Amino acid sequence: MTGYYDYNELRTRAINGDQYAVNELGVWFDIFGKIYWNGQYYDVHDGYRLYPIYEEVYVDQYELKGYELR
Repeated sequence: MTGYYDYNELRTRAINGDQYAVNELGVWFDIFGKIYWNGQYYDVHDGYRLYPIYEEVYVDQYELKGYELR
């Protein structure tokens, strides 16, 4: 379970390429960081952005597959 104080550790691990941490960071933002959502991505600061990745499961129905840090 992701806690409020896990942000810095998750962010560091995500920037260093840990895909599990990238997805957990997405969960963190969904729970604690909705103010960083601009309608397209979460602002992770220092030029990093966290994008949700969706997969079409039925016609016009999408499911969250994970997150991508750019």
